[in-house]
Amino acid sequence: MTPAETLKLRLRSDLTMALRRRERVEISTLRALIGAVDTAEAVPPGDRHARYVTYSFGDPATEIPRRSLTSAELQALLSREDEDRTNAAKVLDDLGHADRAADLLAQARIIRRYGSD
Repeated sequence: MTPAETLKLRLRSDLTMALRRRERVEISTLRALIGAVDTAEAVPPGDRHARYVTYSFGDPATEIPRRSLTSAELQALLSREDEDRTNAAKVLDDLGHADRAADLLAQARIIRRYGSD
């Protein structure tokens, strides 16, 4: 299993638990992280599109193999997500939106749980 698959498995498991607990901020943060990892795995247009994978279960759909992210790339992604939220929280706080800043800081704390793996 790749590092990205391991992380997404953990994120999805934690998302299930957050859904059960109805934790709004954690749910949105975990969904955003899953999306960020999926986006990072996307293959840029170009020569890789020549390697489509056709599935044999009757569906004519094809898929381009995803990029395999290293642990370092995942840590950099998590760090950027944390930094983006922390910086945005500072700006919102300076503008007098302390409640929205607090949500972003809570999201950053959630992201940091996954950055130390």
